[in-house]
Amino acid sequence: MFDVLDHISDDDLQAECAIVLTYELQLPLFDGWIRRRLAAAGARIQLVFADLSCYERELSALTATRHFGRSYAVAPVSQTGAFHPKVYLLVGRKRARLVVGSGNATVGGLVRNAEVFGQFDFDVEEDAGPHPAFGEVIGYIRELAAHAAPVIGQQLERALQVAPWLAHEPSPDDRTLLVGGPGRPPLFDQIRTIVGEEEVLSSYYLSSSFDRRLEALRRIADWMPGKSLDCIVQSESINLDGESVRDLGDRVTWRAFLDPYPEEKRKRRDARAHAKLWVITCGDRELVVFGSANASRPALLSGDNAEIVVAVWRPAGSTASALGLDRSLEGPSIVDDLTQLHWQSEPIASESPQAVVLRGVVEKEEGFDVAVSNGSLSPGWRLAFHEGVSRPALAFGELLEEEGRLSASEIANAHDVAVARVVDGEGEPISNFVGITWKEFGQQRASSRVGARIQAAIGAMQDGEVLGTVLFEVLSRFRDFDVIRSRPGVGGGDTKDESGENSADSKVERSAASYYATASAAGETSTMTGDRVDLDILASLVQPISPESRARDDDPDDSDDPEEAGDRLLTEEAERRRIDAKGGRASGDERKGASSLAAKSTLEKAAKRLARRLDAAASGLERLLEDRGQIEAMPPNTLARQIWMAHIGAFLAGRTTQAVEGQDVLCLDPSVFARYILRLARGLAGGKSGGLMRKVPEDAWLTPDGQTLERGLAFLWTCVVWASTHLETQNAKHAVTLEDAVPALVAARFVAKVRDRVAAADREALMRRLPVAESLGEVRLDDAFERLDRLADRVRQEDARSEHAVMSGTPSVGALAFHRDLGLSVVSRIAPRRIGLVNLSRTKRASIPKFADYVEVLEDDHWDAGAVGERLSAILPGLLAARVA
Repeated sequence: MFDVLDHISDDDLQAECAIVLTYELQLPLFDGWIRRRLAAAGARIQLVFADLSCYERELSALTATRHFGRSYAVAPVSQTGAFHPKVYLLVGRKRARLVVGSGNATVGGLVRNAEVFGQFDFDVEEDAGPHPAFGEVIGYIRELAAHAAPVIGQQLERALQVAPWLAHEPSPDDRTLLVGGPGRPPLFDQIRTIVGEEEVLSSYYLSSSFDRRLEALRRIADWMPGKSLDCIVQSESINLDGESVRDLGDRVTWRAFLDPYPEEKRKRRDARAHAKLWVITCGDRELVVFGSANASRPALLSGDNAEIVVAVWRPAGSTASALGLDRSLEGPSIVDDLTQLHWQSEPIASESPQAVVLRGVVEKEEGFDVAVSNGSLSPGWRLAFHEGVSRPALAFGELLEEEGRLSASEIANAHDVAVARVVDGEGEPISNFVGITWKEFGQQRASSRVGARIQAAIGAMQDGEVLGTVLFEVLSRFRDFDVIRSRPGVGGGDTKDESGENSADSKVERSAASYYATASAAGETSTMTGDRVDLDILASLVQPISPESRARDDDPDDSDDPEEAGDRLLTEEAERRRIDAKGGRASGDERKGASSLAAKSTLEKAAKRLARRLDAAASGLERLLEDRGQIEAMPPNTLARQIWMAHIGAFLAGRTTQAVEGQDVLCLDPSVFARYILRLARGLAGGKSGGLMRKVPEDAWLTPDGQTLERGLAFLWTCVVWASTHLETQNAKHAVTLEDAVPALVAARFVAKVRDRVAAADREALMRRLPVAESLGEVRLDDAFERLDRLADRVRQEDARSEHAVMSGTPSVGALAFHRDLGLSVVSRIAPRRIGLVNLSRTKRASIPKFADYVEVLEDDHWDAGAVGERLSAILPGLLAARVA
């Protein structure tokens, strides 16, 4: 086994280009992390081919990706079935590497899930010729490029020109690369050809997906009648039809996937057995088939799906032992559990729901090149340009056809747009969306464009994909905050070889357990947690994506600039490799003046950066709230990613970690976290007119992203209750922000809104997930929940009133008031014949009065001197005038 992340960033490759084939693609992840790992290997040109349907879903995050279409280009692939390969290819002048496996270009595929990968290497100075797999994959990529935007093929050929070794006579071994898909023989037939006349004794298949009628498993069972066929599945995440399982009978023995990692690590959040592995035993050897192909009809039989697998002969029984699958194969049958399952229907895949499949839009000196793969253009059709897929069109370009090539006319303010699609004369969509590839793609540039305000806002929110998705996963796997104290090196701690010398050889073979456990390469438990991969994630991904984040003038050494941070990461990677080359012994010349990861100054800077990132993310959310009238729809995953950041802050708030000097360092100030939580809550819920949650389409709540958002809101509810109670105790006199001035009102409006979506707050394992809540105590926290529930009830009741204005007693700053447009609010300023009422849907943060909507006090206005104020004063004590004066 090896570390995929390490091997796609090997600077020894001196690669010219990197090509990725993937089904799913997380754009912010690729932009902020995978791109840099490939660049560490030298890849200046980076091309990605992804399934069109997955690509379209991911375009909602495009505004958070500063390098899309500039440092790398994505070509969507549309076909009858799914475009399902998972391939990472790096090509250089003298070396190349091909990694084939089951993991997509996602957090799950490269970090979290159980996946299987294999690797092909070539070195001009050591190898007679490249493995045939290189030529086969490059030939397949050229087929894909022929149907993509012309710039894809041009950059591909430009990159491959530096590798004349591709023309050398291939040098095969016992591994065979197989490609399945439209126009090719079914993979099942290709695999049977390799087995040939060998007698099949037994077989097992590890798969994460199946066809409903289990046709692929039936065909395999028919091929090897009377022989043992086991199927290993992760029952809690599999989609199976119980009736089909029952009909298959004892022809297949179903086994549960048992995590091969140590017991304390087996309950990793959201981890999936996503590997695709078919092992066919013949005598004293076995044919191992691994890659992208599940045990399904589209993958193995019909040829609808594009798949790439590797077939290799190994000694019988060696694969299960190497991958830790012995326990799964020896476990009891789980057929009774599987027969109770019901098939979860999925949308039928089609080539495209639109009249035209748009493959790419590429900027040129004047206008844009346009690539389509089917359909014919009609008069009046145009290219519509948008800031994002949920935003209205900003400009339209006339579509022109000349010598068989399509183009679109030049538009004003082109760099304010990010995506485009074909529309008819009425503006109705004719094609899918694609992200724009800019004319500087493939050129080394030191700077990136600064997008429009909405792009910057979403960029700050999705600060984001990493801090939310990856870091939360890392923290859910590792105890407490020890991950920040890990040292670079294999296995998460300083390991020693037999001579007692420190060693950090990145090429050492590691056990499966060492990637998910606090174990060294030698299998010994380490006192440190995490390994260098996790530290790379923290260093390279947890950087603000928003182009507005820059180093502070008063702290020039503590920059949050993504480019600077990325360059620093690549420098550190090169330094580590120089140390590795010396067997782990550093001379001191590799990096002058470098401080230990666990030094007090390092930890303090990390804490400051985290606080600034939370502020930047909340500011981005507030800017979106300000512009919510221009937003047609808000994808739920955009908000979910922001909420996952709250999980990280909750874990770190009030927690201390010890520096090497022996001093404790506060990871995140509780008050900083509390203010962030209430800013997040206000952005989502707003005031009576609502916040960004209202922009999530109703049907989107039923999607997996919508369900993820709901789960996040349940925990955020708990954080909001804690945050409002915490800030109320701070005695914030003359507060200038709403979260300090009226924390309970902000919290109550959020609770009133979130109860429409979530049945109850998530308080599971609270002392681990939000340890600072322990300072309140269980009784006080229960009281806080009850008080905010009562206030949320009152907010809904008062907001339903239709009177013009009602306030408690004589108008005074800090008094509760009701207005039909603003709902239940508080007085922030009094002027002659008018008052200022706080509007929680406003976003100005300079001072409290700037949040106010001024209401004229007319002679016929009714100010109820008793009822409202008396009822609410018992529920919401402490709304002092000093807080909002």
